[in-house]
Amino acid sequence: MIRYLVQCDDLKKYIKKLLKKLEVKLKDIEIVTGSLVEANLRGIDSHGVARLPMFYINRIKQGYIAKTSQYKIVKEFGSMSIIDANYGFGQVAAFKGIRHAVKIAKKNGLGLVGIKNSSHFGIASYFSMEAIKDDMIGFALSNAGPDVAPYGAIKSYIGTNPFSIAFPSGGKYPVVLDMATSVIARGKILLNSKKIIEQGIALDKNGNPTTDASKIGTLLPFGGPKGSGIGIVIDILCSILMSSPFGPHVKDNEKYSTDEVLSHLVGAINISHFTDLNNFKKNIDQMISEIKCLPTSKGVEEVFLPGEIEARTKEERIINGIPIENDLFNILQGLESCRIDKYEKLL
Repeated sequence: MIRYLVQCDDLKKYIKKLLKKLEVKLKDIEIVTGSLVEANLRGIDSHGVARLPMFYINRIKQGYIAKTSQYKIVKEFGSMSIIDANYGFGQVAAFKGIRHAVKIAKKNGLGLVGIKNSSHFGIASYFSMEAIKDDMIGFALSNAGPDVAPYGAIKSYIGTNPFSIAFPSGGKYPVVLDMATSVIARGKILLNSKKIIEQGIALDKNGNPTTDASKIGTLLPFGGPKGSGIGIVIDILCSILMSSPFGPHVKDNEKYSTDEVLSHLVGAINISHFTDLNNFKKNIDQMISEIKCLPTSKGVEEVFLPGEIEARTKEERIINGIPIENDLFNILQGLESCRIDKYEKLL
């Protein structure tokens, strides 16, 4: 299979050029580009540059994502705020939200920001990790279009509803959990060129298990009732709490040709308001070390902490480049007359 390796900076230049041609605001371009490339660097390719042709461009052109939207704080009380994204980029709204949450947490110990009238915000860890820069714990939740059946049902009701929480450490890597509440994210299926999925991921329209991605009627929650319960709770926190569309009342985004009206919840916890920061990091490092030293199961070479594999992938891709499959690369080369000029072709 033909693949291409593109260096991080070259991919950023390409995305910025493309979004600029679409007349997206320069400040927003920086945040959206950072989110997409970070996804690719961390190996979450389903939420990276692959989203441009099948998601962002159509919605920007059709006005489903506002190019010049204004993000406004519409409510603020104590440690909480609500931001109206005005149908703009979810990444920009969530980034502004987490930065505002950090600002609140510096004063109050906790900052919680709800975001309404938004759109897909990419990888949740892009925002949870932002709080780490200020030595805080960060978290980010989002609802999504109805792609997942609650446990025991055979019809979709909730979204894949991702969440992330990030903890600073004193060592090489922070602890970063980032996951969907479905067995697999919808974007990973769309990126799968073979269109064959594993058992236990989805049901067809008749409620029967399927391994054919083209016949998916609904995705399944991870861990049965546990993932289902978490997905429902995230939907409540991100939508009903902010009087926004929930469950099937969020428009289905499968064809990426409509507005979604998504909602997010981001927050920051000021560690120093709870305990000594250095002692916290020391204990995190001790936990990491002890877990890494645990005896492993048969066939398992190493135990990984949340986010460790993604952090290692980022290190490798910063050096060697971001891999892009042939079909996607060819599509990218024709978008809005933009081209990736520097790359390495692998056979």
